[in-house]
Amino acid sequence: MGMKLAGIMALVTVLTGGAFYWYYADTQAKMAILNENNAKLGIAIQISEDTIDQLQVDYDDASESLIQLTTSLWRFVGRTRR
Repeated sequence: MGMKLAGIMALVTVLTGGAFYWYYADTQAKMAILNENNAKLGIAIQISEDTIDQLQVDYDDASESLIQLTTSLWRFVGRTRR
């Protein structure tokens, strides 16, 4: 009876160890994927922030050009009405 119980306990121990090994390996693989995705996300965020900054600069330049063009147009219209 003692040998059967020892054999069953050994089998349970091996099965439990295998289950924990599988869980550990699976978790590590998922963590590796998450780390890769996190790095990609960091790059995407930086690109987005740089794009937003450049769009703001371009918008400011376009606004200034529009103001100059409008001013020139009104000066031209004022001269032609005389």
